[in-house]
Amino acid sequence: MNKIVTILFCALSTVGLYAQSGYNYTDTLGKQGVFDNSGWICEYKDDVQNGICLGFDKADSPRKLKTVGMYENNVPVGTWIYFDDNGNITLIIKDIKRNDSVFVVSKKYSFTNNKPNYMAYMIEFYPTGMIKQEGPMYFDEDFNGDDSFCYGEWKYYNENGVLIKTEWTEL
Repeated sequence: MNKIVTILFCALSTVGLYAQSGYNYTDTLGKQGVFDNSGWICEYKDDVQNGICLGFDKADSPRKLKTVGMYENNVPVGTWIYFDDNGNITLIIKDIKRNDSVFVVSKKYSFTNNKPNYMAYMIEFYPTGMIKQEGPMYFDEDFNGDDSFCYGEWKYYNENGVLIKTEWTEL
Protein backbone atom coordinates (compact mmCIF):
# COMPACT_ATOMS: atom_id res chain seq x y z
CA MET A 1 0.00 0.00 0.00
CA ASN A 2 2.93 2.37 0.68
CA LYS A 3 4.06 1.88 -2.91
CA ILE A 4 0.62 2.99 -4.15
CA VAL A 5 0.67 6.10 -1.97
CA THR A 6 4.15 6.96 -3.27
CA ILE A 7 3.01 6.52 -6.89
CA LEU A 8 0.01 8.80 -6.32
CA PHE A 9 2.09 11.45 -4.58
CA CYS A 10 4.66 11.48 -7.38
CA ALA A 11 1.95 11.58 -10.05
CA LEU A 12 0.09 14.49 -8.51
CA SER A 13 3.31 16.40 -7.74
CA THR A 14 4.62 16.00 -11.29
CA VAL A 15 1.39 17.15 -12.88
CA GLY A 16 1.24 20.05 -10.41
CA LEU A 17 4.71 21.24 -11.45
CA TYR A 18 3.78 21.16 -15.13
CA ALA A 19 0.48 22.89 -14.43
CA GLN A 20 2.35 25.94 -13.15
CA SER A 21 3.73 26.52 -16.64
CA GLY A 22 0.30 26.13 -18.28
CA TYR A 23 -1.69 23.45 -20.01
CA ASN A 24 -2.13 22.51 -23.64
CA TYR A 25 1.09 23.95 -25.07
CA THR A 26 1.75 22.99 -28.69
CA ASP A 27 4.77 23.80 -30.83
CA THR A 28 6.00 22.63 -34.24
CA LEU A 29 6.67 19.14 -32.81
CA GLY A 30 3.12 18.84 -31.43
CA LYS A 31 1.81 18.63 -27.88
CA GLN A 32 4.33 19.42 -25.14
CA GLY A 33 3.99 19.17 -21.36
CA VAL A 34 0.62 18.60 -19.71
CA PHE A 35 -2.59 18.40 -21.71
CA ASP A 36 -6.07 18.45 -20.23
CA ASN A 37 -8.19 16.45 -22.67
CA SER A 38 -11.82 16.12 -21.55
CA GLY A 39 -11.33 13.97 -18.49
CA TRP A 40 -7.66 13.05 -18.94
CA ILE A 41 -4.62 15.04 -17.86
CA CYS A 42 -1.53 13.52 -19.45
CA GLU A 43 2.10 14.44 -20.07
CA TYR A 44 3.22 14.73 -23.70
CA LYS A 45 6.56 15.11 -25.42
CA ASP A 46 6.62 15.80 -29.15
CA ASP A 47 2.92 14.90 -29.55
CA VAL A 48 3.31 11.50 -27.85
CA GLN A 49 2.02 10.50 -24.41
CA ASN A 50 5.09 10.20 -22.18
CA GLY A 51 4.77 10.26 -18.40
CA ILE A 52 1.96 10.51 -15.87
CA CYS A 53 -1.65 10.29 -16.99
CA LEU A 54 -4.59 11.01 -14.68
CA GLY A 55 -8.18 10.14 -15.54
CA PHE A 56 -11.08 12.04 -13.96
CA ASP A 57 -14.84 11.65 -13.95
CA LYS A 58 -15.94 14.41 -16.33
CA ALA A 59 -19.38 14.74 -14.70
CA ASP A 60 -18.05 15.59 -11.22
CA SER A 61 -17.22 19.07 -10.04
CA PRO A 62 -14.71 19.17 -8.55
CA ARG A 63 -13.38 16.31 -10.65
CA LYS A 64 -12.76 12.99 -8.90
CA LEU A 65 -9.63 11.00 -9.69
CA LYS A 66 -10.60 7.70 -11.36
CA THR A 67 -7.32 6.45 -12.85
CA VAL A 68 -3.58 7.07 -12.56
CA GLY A 69 -0.85 5.50 -14.67
CA MET A 70 2.17 6.06 -16.90
CA TYR A 71 2.82 6.10 -20.63
CA GLU A 72 6.06 5.63 -22.55
CA ASN A 73 5.78 6.54 -26.24
CA ASN A 74 1.95 6.19 -26.23
CA VAL A 75 2.11 2.75 -24.57
CA PRO A 76 0.76 2.19 -21.03
CA VAL A 77 3.55 0.89 -18.75
CA GLY A 78 4.19 0.06 -15.13
CA THR A 79 1.19 0.14 -12.80
CA TRP A 80 -2.27 1.63 -13.38
CA ILE A 81 -4.64 2.19 -10.46
CA TYR A 82 -8.42 2.67 -10.68
CA PHE A 83 -10.64 4.27 -8.02
CA ASP A 84 -14.36 4.30 -7.20
CA ASP A 85 -16.37 7.44 -6.38
CA ASN A 86 -15.20 7.28 -2.75
CA GLY A 87 -11.51 7.10 -3.63
CA ASN A 88 -11.17 3.38 -2.85
CA ILE A 89 -8.95 1.30 -5.11
CA THR A 90 -11.07 -0.99 -7.29
CA LEU A 91 -8.49 -2.32 -9.72
CA ILE A 92 -4.73 -2.45 -10.18
CA ILE A 93 -3.12 -3.40 -13.48
CA LYS A 94 0.61 -3.87 -12.91
CA ASP A 95 3.75 -5.14 -14.56
CA ILE A 96 2.57 -3.96 -17.98
CA LYS A 97 5.13 -5.02 -20.57
CA ARG A 98 5.58 -6.26 -24.11
CA ASN A 99 4.48 -9.85 -24.64
CA ASP A 100 7.43 -11.73 -26.09
CA SER A 101 6.38 -15.28 -25.32
CA VAL A 102 2.64 -16.05 -24.96
CA PHE A 103 0.75 -17.20 -28.05
CA VAL A 104 -3.05 -17.35 -28.06
CA VAL A 105 -5.36 -19.05 -30.53
CA SER A 106 -8.92 -17.75 -30.29
CA LYS A 107 -12.04 -17.49 -32.42
CA LYS A 108 -13.05 -14.33 -30.53
CA TYR A 109 -9.75 -12.38 -30.69
CA SER A 110 -7.46 -11.83 -33.64
CA PHE A 111 -3.77 -11.10 -33.10
CA THR A 112 -0.86 -10.91 -35.53
CA ASN A 113 0.80 -14.33 -35.44
CA ASN A 114 -1.57 -15.28 -32.54
CA LYS A 115 0.43 -13.14 -30.13
CA PRO A 116 -1.11 -10.19 -28.22
CA ASN A 117 1.28 -7.21 -28.05
CA TYR A 118 1.20 -6.68 -24.27
CA MET A 119 0.73 -8.53 -21.01
CA ALA A 120 0.02 -7.43 -17.43
CA TYR A 121 -1.22 -8.67 -14.07
CA MET A 122 -4.67 -7.55 -12.90
CA ILE A 123 -5.97 -7.41 -9.32
CA GLU A 124 -9.61 -6.50 -8.67
CA PHE A 125 -10.81 -5.50 -5.19
CA TYR A 126 -14.07 -5.68 -3.25
CA PRO A 127 -15.35 -2.32 -1.88
CA THR A 128 -13.90 -3.43 1.49
CA GLY A 129 -10.40 -3.43 0.00
CA MET A 130 -10.01 -7.22 0.00
CA ILE A 131 -8.81 -8.89 -3.20
CA LYS A 132 -11.69 -10.25 -5.29
CA GLN A 133 -9.74 -11.85 -8.15
CA GLU A 134 -6.31 -11.72 -9.75
CA GLY A 135 -4.48 -13.07 -12.74
CA PRO A 136 -2.73 -12.35 -16.05
CA MET A 137 -4.28 -10.32 -18.82
CA TYR A 138 -3.26 -9.64 -22.41
CA PHE A 139 -4.06 -6.89 -24.89
CA ASP A 140 -2.98 -5.46 -28.24
CA GLU A 141 -3.15 -1.69 -27.71
CA ASP A 142 -5.47 -0.71 -24.85
CA PHE A 143 -6.08 -2.75 -21.72
CA ASN A 144 -9.36 -0.85 -21.28
CA GLY A 145 -10.54 -1.72 -24.78
CA ASP A 146 -12.18 -4.52 -26.68
CA ASP A 147 -8.86 -6.24 -27.33
CA SER A 148 -8.09 -6.97 -23.66
CA PHE A 149 -8.80 -10.34 -22.07
CA CYS A 150 -7.93 -12.58 -19.13
CA TYR A 151 -5.97 -15.71 -19.95
CA GLY A 152 -4.11 -18.14 -17.73
CA GLU A 153 -4.29 -19.02 -14.03
CA TRP A 154 -6.78 -16.86 -12.13
CA LYS A 155 -7.42 -16.82 -8.39
CA TYR A 156 -10.80 -15.93 -6.88
CA TYR A 157 -11.38 -14.86 -3.26
CA ASN A 158 -14.40 -14.40 -1.01
CA GLU A 159 -15.10 -11.06 0.70
CA ASN A 160 -12.95 -12.09 3.68
CA GLY A 161 -9.89 -12.55 1.45
CA VAL A 162 -9.95 -16.36 1.54
CA LEU A 163 -8.98 -18.08 -1.72
CA ILE A 164 -12.06 -19.99 -2.91
CA LYS A 165 -10.86 -21.29 -6.28
CA THR A 166 -8.08 -21.24 -8.81
CA GLU A 167 -8.86 -21.91 -12.44
CA TRP A 168 -7.31 -21.70 -15.87
CA THR A 169 -9.10 -19.10 -17.98
CA GLU A 170 -9.18 -19.85 -21.72
CA LEU A 171 -10.64 -17.86 -24.57
